Amino acid sequence: MYGAYDILTTQMKIKIPERPDLELLHEERNNIQHKYAHITAEVAGFHVDKAMGFINRFVKDELKVDIKEYIPSIYLDQL
Repeated sequence: MYGAYDILTTQMKIKIPERPDLELLHEERNNIQHKYAHITAEVAGFHVDKAMGFINRFVKDELKVDIKEYIPSIYLDQL
């Protein structure tokens, strides 16, 4: 993950304002994977919202793609 950040921010000069939220998600994922931690539905929802926000913005701004053209509409109510 940190290698990807380095490539995107240093080499490609892409700004990632969502990085603190993405790093928090990465830490939470590690806790679940390696420490068998459990999270609440609210915490999971928070992380999904932040991740989807990043994905939506990144593909729109950096890839010039509208994600809504590739994801079924039933999943897009949060975008």
